[in-house]
Amino acid sequence: MVTYIRSDLDFILDQIKIAEAHAAGQPLYGPGGLIPAYNLSFGLRAVDGSNNHLLPGQEKWGASNVQFPSLLDPVYRSADGTLFDPDGPGPAPAMPTSPNYNPSNNPNSLVFDSSLRTISNLLVDQTLGNPAAILEGLERAGDPDPLTTLPAITAIYLAFKPASDAEYQARVVLQNAQTAATAADDGLPGDTPAEVAAQAALAAALAAHDVTVTDLEAARVVRDAALEPYGLAMDGDNVHLPNISPDGGLSASFNSWFTLFGQFFDHGLDLINKGGSGTVFIPLQPDDPLYVEGSHTNFMVLTRATVSAGADGIMGTADDVRPVNTTTSYVDQNQTYASHSSHQVFLRQYEVNAAGIRSRPAS
Repeated sequence: MVTYIRSDLDFILDQIKIAEAHAAGQPLYGPGGLIPAYNLSFGLRAVDGSNNHLLPGQEKWGASNVQFPSLLDPVYRSADGTLFDPDGPGPAPAMPTSPNYNPSNNPNSLVFDSSLRTISNLLVDQTLGNPAAILEGLERAGDPDPLTTLPAITAIYLAFKPASDAEYQARVVLQNAQTAATAADDGLPGDTPAEVAAQAALAAALAAHDVTVTDLEAARVVRDAALEPYGLAMDGDNVHLPNISPDGGLSASFNSWFTLFGQFFDHGLDLINKGGSGTVFIPLQPDDPLYVEGSHTNFMVLTRATVSAGADGIMGTADDVRPVNTTTSYVDQNQTYASHSSHQVFLRQYEVNAAGIRSRPAS
């Protein structure tokens, strides 16, 4: 239970009066200002983060809907710059793609960069397809020379991979068959020829997938037995790498709270509009866990942050509008209360009483 004394209530009332006067048009700081010093936390700040800083020229520091500040001149990394032929052997010519990540306000701009997926795989992929995961597992198992052992583990993985790939491809076929069967069902009594054909295809896909599951389970048994002499244990299809703190377990290891806080902290700091500035394609390499042999969709797609050419209408000049931060640059309750008063109106609930309409944050 919180207990207030008279001075607490007086202070709160003073801040409310400052906020009311500011809303009526009186400046917070400076000539005729309501706050005598810029470093006093008097009054209430706007929902959009304006006036978190009171010095002239700093009023929008930490506010929403402003460009991200740039302390240094940007240097944009190179991309693959390969030609993109969306219809393959069809009549349409191959399209050029950007050789780098220079900002673009062309919605048809394409950037191809396979290194992004390679980097993420090295960080998070713990399967035997990632040499970094194998080396880490061997080091933890006490192998004195993991690099020498690596080829043997890779050979075990390559013997296992066809069964894993077959199950994945059969699962994709099954999911597509399930979607097709649902789409073909008209909801009426009796089966149409299209419904019969779709159900037959679904049954065949299910049976084929069951076979690959059985084969995959048998391949896992063979793989795990082959890995045992090397001290490598598997957690499903991942190398078992227990979560141990860098000091060898003297401190508590990381847990999901670490991830949750990081997500909140990051998304409380920034939110960027996407669209209108082109697309980044990330080709998958043949050794990628998501790569499907013969597929035409071995890539991932990302939408670039929105930028614009500024008043002169020419990209690459000083007045270009860089990505805009649509939330405040401080950790806040943006997801609850929004970052602008015009949006906040829609996140409140209202009730009518004898004094009129009263609002409060929606619960």
